[in-house]
Amino acid sequence: MTPRTTSRVLTSAAAALLACGAPATAQTTAPAGPPRSELAVATGLVGPVSYGSRNAEIIRPSGAPLVLFQTENRLAAGVLLELHLGRQVTDRVLVEASGAWQRADFETRVSDDFEDAEAATLTAGSSRFAVEGAVLWTLARRGPLSVFARGGAGWMRELAGGGAIVEDGAIGSVGAGVKYWWRDNPGGRVPRIGLRVEGRASLRSAAITLGDRSWRVAPVVAGGVVFGF
Repeated sequence: MTPRTTSRVLTSAAAALLACGAPATAQTTAPAGPPRSELAVATGLVGPVSYGSRNAEIIRPSGAPLVLFQTENRLAAGVLLELHLGRQVTDRVLVEASGAWQRADFETRVSDDFEDAEAATLTAGSSRFAVEGAVLWTLARRGPLSVFARGGAGWMRELAGGGAIVEDGAIGSVGAGVKYWWRDNPGGRVPRIGLRVEGRASLRSAAITLGDRSWRVAPVVAGGVVFGF
């Protein structure tokens, strides 16, 4: 075999090896998919919840009731801290576990005293701890902005009177919100960072009821930072 022939054979073999290796190189350098998990930290405001009114009565010797005074009870507006950990199960569905802490005051307004005493409002601080499972459904996407609906249910514990009163109950929520990803860097340690804002109706049953065990609804507005990884 002449030197020229040998050179042609080596050149052809090298070209064949490069052609075979090209698909493998393209495969190993393909970009990673979008983040599948999310962690959100949020704070918010919870609207007041009315527990209705009650009369304090005694029975007269004649058998007729005598109203001593009237009370109006409610849970005042409070503050909220939340932590959400979610996992994408489809392109549009994310399931998440949430933990929350709420601080608010129980208020009782005493009025219409039969001895004409001035009306007064009594307060007692309370805390609520809740754990909830929820599903987020992405309704629409436009660039870094997405709109979602959310529904969840879970367990809560309320404490009042410095921990002297402790009651458990059920909690649920339904609402909608938006996410805006201001940073999207697939190669970064935290690929996505954005904002999450939502409004929802919070439903509660049992726990500290002030004598009324029916379901109660409070408006909630919350917002914070969300990380995708």
